[in-house]
Amino acid sequence: MLNEHFGEDLDTIEKSLVRIMEELFLDEDGFYRSEINARTLRPYQPEDSEILPPHLQWARRGLMPEEAKCIHMNYEDAGMTTGNYLQALIAKYRKTADAETRKLLGRTFEAISTLHHMTAESNEYGEGFLPKPYLGIRNVSRVFEMSADQWIKVGRSLDLYREVASPGEKARAEEILVSMARWLDDRDFVTPYMGGPVWGRIMQHEHYPAIFAYFMSVGHSINGDPHFLDEARSLLCRVLAKEGDIPAWEGDAEPDVNVQNLMTESLIPLMESFPDLKTSMVRRLNWWWENANACQLQEDFSSMHHSVNLNTASLTACTYVQLREFLDPGRQEIDVNEVLLSQNKMESFMVMKNPESCTVTGWIEAKNSLTAQMISAWLRAYWESR
Repeated sequence: MLNEHFGEDLDTIEKSLVRIMEELFLDEDGFYRSEINARTLRPYQPEDSEILPPHLQWARRGLMPEEAKCIHMNYEDAGMTTGNYLQALIAKYRKTADAETRKLLGRTFEAISTLHHMTAESNEYGEGFLPKPYLGIRNVSRVFEMSADQWIKVGRSLDLYREVASPGEKARAEEILVSMARWLDDRDFVTPYMGGPVWGRIMQHEHYPAIFAYFMSVGHSINGDPHFLDEARSLLCRVLAKEGDIPAWEGDAEPDVNVQNLMTESLIPLMESFPDLKTSMVRRLNWWWENANACQLQEDFSSMHHSVNLNTASLTACTYVQLREFLDPGRQEIDVNEVLLSQNKMESFMVMKNPESCTVTGWIEAKNSLTAQMISAWLRAYWESR
């Protein structure tokens, strides 16, 4: 299957990628794994030869059961994958009104809702916390890891799902969104990440306050709490005070295309809530487009990080579809159809490292892998650009 060619036209490729999402990445509860072993075409297993010893694993300090650490890549970015895929399905349904797509929409929403419910019932962090479901969405009582990138993809997908949901589904989506906003606010935006804290207010990572501002804004749009709106403005102003050719966040050598996508996902919907800050948000997004592309983007629109080919062409196309109307004249343009057509075989969605020149082990211990995060980004770019 790794040598399989998906087709010569976008419609054929789209059908192939949907089939792969459903056959290879869908788990028994309706959630989508983010990566699988490209050699075996199944979720990573503890006995797989690609798994590093425990003391070398990036997740060794993670707040999760020990048995999850060696296979954490199966679900590390599952929130991003499932959220992106739900947004792709929403765009597809708006354009086709297809009954099968509506069925997939409902099933994916129910999986997210189940994750929310099971966390509220069994996890000590309580209602509103969205953990990474390393052992599946029904087994989250001992998982205390999260990251803002998973939250924004799930949160934004729930926000958009309200527009196509039934009245009952809409009410549940809004309940989840408000509870997520309350959870962040109650903890003053301090969140866990691989054994340490992330301080959302002090700009450790630029995308964190941007994403948290989005949740505060959405929470306010649902329940009208003025405190949420005040916090959204405060967090957003911290982001927009960060101007000029400076590193994207403290301790990181270069801005990257993943955070570029997360900033785009967060700031564009905030423009409606804060029109007085729109010019500054557009300027910041232009900075991210120029600098992340300059630092990481290759000629084929993949990106390199520590000698790892992240195969992010589909993600860059997804970002561009959202961002292009806000780009200044003269900024790099992308032929979205051309990029999507180039991603027409299995290896287009593999994360591959060069063992001879790779300088880190860390988070790449489970490569080479097949990644649904990029497949879902392809599907979203395709349907949002139609």
